[in-house]
Amino acid sequence: MAGLGNSYPRQITTYGSTRFPHALGIVSQFATCGVVSFVTDAGDFWIYLDGTDPKTPMFGGYAEIMTNPGGGVALGTAVAKTPLILGRGDAVSIFGSRRVSASANVISDDKPALGLMWGSGANVSYLFVKGSVGELRIGSEAEWQAGTGTLLATKAPSGKADPRRSGRGVIGGNDRPIAMRAAAVVSAGRGAAFVLSSGDQDSAVAFYTSDGVSLTTSTYNVWRTWNAS
Repeated sequence: MAGLGNSYPRQITTYGSTRFPHALGIVSQFATCGVVSFVTDAGDFWIYLDGTDPKTPMFGGYAEIMTNPGGGVALGTAVAKTPLILGRGDAVSIFGSRRVSASANVISDDKPALGLMWGSGANVSYLFVKGSVGELRIGSEAEWQAGTGTLLATKAPSGKADPRRSGRGVIGGNDRPIAMRAAAVVSAGRGAAFVLSSGDQDSAVAFYTSDGVSLTTSTYNVWRTWNAS
């Protein structure tokens, strides 16, 4: 895979720094977990947590996030509950609030993406959704733009959430008609992560990649240890 170099593609919003460990954290009100939302013309898709202990990372559309969270597609193994109040530790930027049902949204016509740095700063791979077919994939910049990469999950489009709903924070993209939009998380150490707070607000699950073709899920502390190793 080609190295990152000194720049990102156009329409990329970056978070973090290669000077210190960094994760993007999403918190939400009690009984609703923090989520990442991929907003496309065909429908909205979410990465979220299902269950209490353990918590299963899931991918789903509007129908799953609103009425049937167990009907989504599991992403990796379930993660045992480990006490952690997201936002009281270092190395994490917080989006959302414990006062509203919150999400971090990437908006694009068809392939919104969330980039994760890995390989000790040498690479960024993009987790993206092909909205027209409901595919969650991960791949290099070229694979994201081509709509290829490794298929992680598929869920048919099933609707869109109200963009004016409180708690929906945009981390990448806007309403201009440009197809390629993304946010990217950069970090010192082995790799960046995004972290979803649990519905009980006292634990969290981290998502990251060590090879650019798969997604790893773990507790926040396991990610920190891996990042520093």
